[in-house]
Amino acid sequence: MISSRRSRADWRLFRTAGVSLCLLVWLCVSCSPYSFSGGRTALVKSVAVPGFENETTQFGLAEALTGGIINGLVEDNQVKVQDASIAEAILNGRVLDYQRKAYTFDENDQVKEYLVEIWVSADLVKRDGTGSVWSAASIRGFGSYGSDTLETVGQERAIKKITEDIINRTVKSW
Repeated sequence: MISSRRSRADWRLFRTAGVSLCLLVWLCVSCSPYSFSGGRTALVKSVAVPGFENETTQFGLAEALTGGIINGLVEDNQVKVQDASIAEAILNGRVLDYQRKAYTFDENDQVKEYLVEIWVSADLVKRDGTGSVWSAASIRGFGSYGSDTLETVGQERAIKKITEDIINRTVKSW
C-alpha cells in the first residue's frame, strides 16, 4: 500500500516536472525573434542614387525623395550607397505627379484631413550596361495629414512609402 502511494506521488512529480519543462521550452521558443528575411538577399551590392528628376511644380520634392531613398538604403544596410563611378548599379527616377486632395470631412463639411499622393517612375540599371535589374513605370506613395498640420507631413509619409517600395524591389529577391 505504501509503495503504490509512493509511485503515485512519483508519477505526479514526474508529470508536473514534464509539464513545467514543456512550458519552459515553449516560452523560450515563442519569445525568440523570427524574421521572413533570409539575410542578405540584395540584387546588387552597391547602388548610386543621383537626384530624381522633378516633372511637377512642387519645389524641393525631388530632392526630398532622393534624400529619403538614400537614408532608407543606408538604414536598411543591405546595399552600399556609393558614387555612380564605382557603384554596381544606378537608381534613376522621376517624380511624375503630385496631388493634394481633401481626404476626410467633419460634420460641417470642413476638411479634416488631406491626402498627398506622389507618383514616381524608377529603374535600377547595372552600371556596366548589361541591363536593368528592375524597372517600375509608376510607384505610388501617399500620406495623410490633418488640416491643422503642414503639408510636408503628408509628403514625408508618401516619400516613406515610396522609399519602402524601392528598397524592397532592390534588396528582396521575390
